[in-house]
Amino acid sequence: MPTQWRTIAPIIGRTAAQCLEHYEFLLDKAAQRDNEEETADDPRKLKPGEIDPNPETKPARPDPIDMDEDELEMLSEARARLANTQGKKAKRKAREKQLEEA
Repeated sequence: MPTQWRTIAPIIGRTAAQCLEHYEFLLDKAAQRDNEEETADDPRKLKPGEIDPNPETKPARPDPIDMDEDELEMLSEARARLANTQGKKAKRKAREKQLEEA
């Protein structure tokens, strides 16, 4: 389901999350107009284990404070990779430049 919103969003000029929120607003409005009770096929009512149709709109969960050493190491490696904006070629040229200066 989220891919349909990514397809429609550029045509409308909104983000996929905005399209989905507007769709949910329209569903709520239609339900109020019809004075119906909650339907069983409502895509917003998920049970544990079901796939969330729009996970990108949910807030991020904070990292637990008491993590294993392996998890901490994995996170630090991931942060280092994300912080690495210089490519291999740029690093090599910088190293060669330092060698020439020395």
